[in-house]
Amino acid sequence: MRIWKKIIKSLPSSIINYTKHITGVDDSNKFISDYELDSRTLKWWIFFDLIDLAIVNAWIIFRLLMKSNITQLNFRIEMIEEIIGKISL
Repeated sequence: MRIWKKIIKSLPSSIINYTKHITGVDDSNKFISDYELDSRTLKWWIFFDLIDLAIVNAWIIFRLLMKSNITQLNFRIEMIEEIIGKISL
């Protein structure tokens, strides 16, 4: 029977910083995946990903500046209604 000893090593500072600050990236990915635009073509996937990222960033900034609790879905709906309203004039 073998007894394994625990070896305690300190983590490099880069790993500690990464795990400490990764939540922002995780949140961004989660927000994008909630209402992701449907890109059915491989040719345009980067375009749709950039649009999704821009919408999520605008929503986050809007919530911070306006001190609003608007949901991402409602923000997207209002944004689309504004764009359609300006086009139809």
